[in-house]
Amino acid sequence: MALFSYNVWYPLSPFGLTSPVYGVHVQTLIYTWIAMALLCGSAIIARRYFFAIDGLVYTGIEYIVNAFAGMCVDSIGYFRRDYFNFVATLFLFTFSCCLVSVLPYMEEATKDVNTTFAIALISFFYVCYQQIVQEGILTFLEHFLGHPQMPLIVRIIMIPLETMGKLSKIISMAFRLFGNVIGGAVVYHLILGMLLLYKEQFVIAVLIGGAAWVVAFKIFRLSAASSLGNVINKCVQILFIITGIQMFFGVFDSLIQSFVIAMLSMTYLALSVKHDLHSDRKGIAWN
Repeated sequence: MALFSYNVWYPLSPFGLTSPVYGVHVQTLIYTWIAMALLCGSAIIARRYFFAIDGLVYTGIEYIVNAFAGMCVDSIGYFRRDYFNFVATLFLFTFSCCLVSVLPYMEEATKDVNTTFAIALISFFYVCYQQIVQEGILTFLEHFLGHPQMPLIVRIIMIPLETMGKLSKIISMAFRLFGNVIGGAVVYHLILGMLLLYKEQFVIAVLIGGAAWVVAFKIFRLSAASSLGNVINKCVQILFIITGIQMFFGVFDSLIQSFVIAMLSMTYLALSVKHDLHSDRKGIAWN
């Protein structure tokens, strides 16, 4: 599949609405729903084994909770459960949409710029909602007029500039995630493209290498520490290096990009909304 090729579905075409605005990218929709299914399945499994104290799942959940709680505390000075829920959900959804690419025949849902814009819009509107809740709608709209001490004509001129400044946060977050994901996807597709030029030879080499490994180590009981055993092991590892490359770009890159999006959202929230533990009824001191 080409990097930017999509099958487009127009669900509103019976009503004459066939503009690209009303089109749905089928692959992106499938990858997103698979990512959400994996995320929900992981949540069910984690909930099932969470109470197994000192277990691997319990330790992993505890580490994730402490990491996002620490992110909230570092940003606003104390803990708020609604902030924690939002940032953790944003991270896990973005991570699952990126991580789905490690599955066979799957690609990142965030490879589609529509997905990254949707994530950025969610973050933007959540920050605006928190501002309106704290300040009220009229005070929130006054931010688009610039500083109150400026002349009225200047404040009116500042409206489009302030609006562009607000909307630039959406563009910044969307294209930052989209660009980073595409960068990893392009490198992976280039490597995969070079490999597919010799796909028949590669398949033959994998079959021969796998057969040689089975015969040498399972049938003739060759020692892995011997010179011949070491050579066979190295050759088989080289044949499957593409899997390691996919895991690197699929897991590590997904983790980094998801963390960046979550951290940017938390930073915008901390800068846009005033926080004070003594006056915030939802605030909880966190040691």
